[in-house]
Amino acid sequence: DPLPRLALITICCGLLSPSQEATAGGTVVVWGSATNGKTNIPPEATNIVSLGAGYSHTLALRADGRVLAWGENIYGQTNVPATATNVIQIGPGAQHNLVKRGDGTLVAWGGNPYGQANIPNAATNTPIMFVAGGTSHSTVLRTNGTVFAWGLAGGGVTNPPAKVARAIRISAGNKTPYASASHTLVLLQD
Repeated sequence: DPLPRLALITICCGLLSPSQEATAGGTVVVWGSATNGKTNIPPEATNIVSLGAGYSHTLALRADGRVLAWGENIYGQTNVPATATNVIQIGPGAQHNLVKRGDGTLVAWGGNPYGQANIPNAATNTPIMFVAGGTSHSTVLRTNGTVFAWGLAGGGVTNPPAKVARAIRISAGNKTPYASASHTLVLLQD
């Protein structure tokens, strides 16, 4: 029997994470390396509205604001804390995660050798629009278009250039565990 046609709503991949996608019905499909449980989709992974891949783990956001995580868990990156409720955005890093709750507060957990999972007060002194987890850093895009980053400062990744003052989208990479591979991207409003 041919497979039914599904509307794709998101797709992502990580360095050691398998490729994954979520369909318009909220169904998760994962393929690739099965080590460390990366392809073991939890039964509660239904009504998924957003997916993200870390180095070797997956983060998923359900329509009800619940966060699910599976895959490698060496640094606690798949142990979703009880405070991660009513979540509206996810930003998985290489071995840590950053999420934004409906009330605008942030929750972070997992690997933290450079402070990337310690949310500084300065990160939230202006309302947050988007979150992004990088290799060894975390980044937020504020509603005023400015970017704030913390964690390992290698390569200047936590020091956004002055021209980043009208950002409208943000992404952080590379999802390797090697800090020298960190970078952040923003889309500016021209």
